[in-house]
Amino acid sequence: MAKEGSLAAVFEEMYFPHIFRAFYISVRPSNLFIAFTAILMLFVLGFLLDLQRPVVCRSDSAVRRIPRNLYWQMPTELDCYILAPEKLANYRQVYETAGPKKGIFATLLNFWSHKFNDMTILLAQLDFRGALRNLGYIAGSFRWAVIRFPFRSLIFFAAAFCVFTVCGGALSRSAAVQLARGEKPGPMLGIRFAFRKIISFFVSPLLPLGVILTFCGVVIALGLLANIPWFGEIILSILMWFILLVGLLFSIMIIGAAAGVNLMSPEIAYQGTDSFDSINRCFHYVFAKPWHMLFYTSVAAIYGSMCYLFVRFFAYVLLKTCYSLVKLSVFVSGKHTGQLDKISAIWPKPEYLNLLGVSPEFPRSATESVSAFIIYIAVLFICGLVAAYVVSFFYTANTIIYSLMRYKVDGTALNEIYIEAEQDEQEKPLKTRTAENELPQQPPDSTADSKGGELSDEGEVS
Repeated sequence: MAKEGSLAAVFEEMYFPHIFRAFYISVRPSNLFIAFTAILMLFVLGFLLDLQRPVVCRSDSAVRRIPRNLYWQMPTELDCYILAPEKLANYRQVYETAGPKKGIFATLLNFWSHKFNDMTILLAQLDFRGALRNLGYIAGSFRWAVIRFPFRSLIFFAAAFCVFTVCGGALSRSAAVQLARGEKPGPMLGIRFAFRKIISFFVSPLLPLGVILTFCGVVIALGLLANIPWFGEIILSILMWFILLVGLLFSIMIIGAAAGVNLMSPEIAYQGTDSFDSINRCFHYVFAKPWHMLFYTSVAAIYGSMCYLFVRFFAYVLLKTCYSLVKLSVFVSGKHTGQLDKISAIWPKPEYLNLLGVSPEFPRSATESVSAFIIYIAVLFICGLVAAYVVSFFYTANTIIYSLMRYKVDGTALNEIYIEAEQDEQEKPLKTRTAENELPQQPPDSTADSKGGELSDEGEVS
């Protein structure tokens, strides 16, 4: 018995098992509601931006009209830019008029989903190199969007930053309250906190970026001095030590920002501090305990990948079961689809890695088109819930990691959290009423207590 107690104590001292609570917290309806709302807002914006479709892509019908030696498997110019940039010019030239066009948001969304699915599978297999490679592909897609369509990309990415800043603050606050106090707050508590601290949430990730860009500008400006005839190289060599110092500060900012940016929202959610204190604490935690930070992040990434694959499997079983059962009862063929039955005509078969399915190219009747659109929206809602879980898990896991790093570096207990005065004032009447209801009422004819005291006229023991 004592041995079991000692093992439990050792396990509790490890503290990293707290990360495994992220799944339970992230699937709470209030957290999913916050994340789903953020995704829905960005989806509507992306739909509006995609009213014009400038992205070159290929189709089977286009492939049949071009020479065979010019046939490439890459579905869009984004895939060609990432995987075979040397063929990008030829790809655009061939498919510019032969193939259909797609919207920027739809192209990015499809690319991100495919690479994210590959990355989670590789993480579950402990293939970190492959996972980092897919993460690099996702980062490259941002570069492609900014270079190819700068104006629309700037609008979308700026809106995404604003939406996820508020969403991340709300999710981090909700997770922090549940972790520290054992409560299950509703969505409005986190949203109100995020808007009250919105300046801190916005400035925290932008300030390190501004400092990094300043360092880059300084080095570039000093490099321009080398263009001066005769004396330029001498001036540059004299300033070399200063350039190395700026490079050292630049490297510290890059590493600290890359490793600590995910802790900034949880820090504000836990401590209620401003952006400068948030940046200072996060950088301090990263450089004080770098191996703990790497270990916690790795555990959260592997565990999160497994949980994501499970959630996706749950959604797949849901859609596949409904699709199969409905298909069993329908035996009528579609009006313009040849050998396809009516269900296949309006509802593509869901797949594990493609819940929306692949819709074949054929003409539909008016009623089939309307039915296909309604079913598409319903399936898209399920996909949105899966994506909302990913967002919720990301901020929840980082909130747990912050609490663990705070404990390891500062020795602060996991249940210490900043509580606003307004929240205390709202909770006090509720707690008072609850306490009054729970206290037993004394009968009016009570006499003395055990020490011989007598009741006064006001009911107090004298």
